[in-house]
Amino acid sequence: MTYFRIVYPYMLLATVHSFGLLRFAMDITMATSLNIQLELKAVCLRTAPVKNLQRSTPNV
Repeated sequence: MTYFRIVYPYMLLATVHSFGLLRFAMDITMATSLNIQLELKAVCLRTAPVKNLQRSTPNV
């Protein structure tokens, strides 16, 4: 009973702490994946073929 009274609060604290770390890691992962998606989109837009809207011979 004494063991339970002494250890349980620390176990509870450790659980809350690890959940906080897990939540923090999940936030970082989501932010990182979003950042990677945005960078990929930017690269795709940069390397996408752009149609030449100008005429090859100027209209004189």
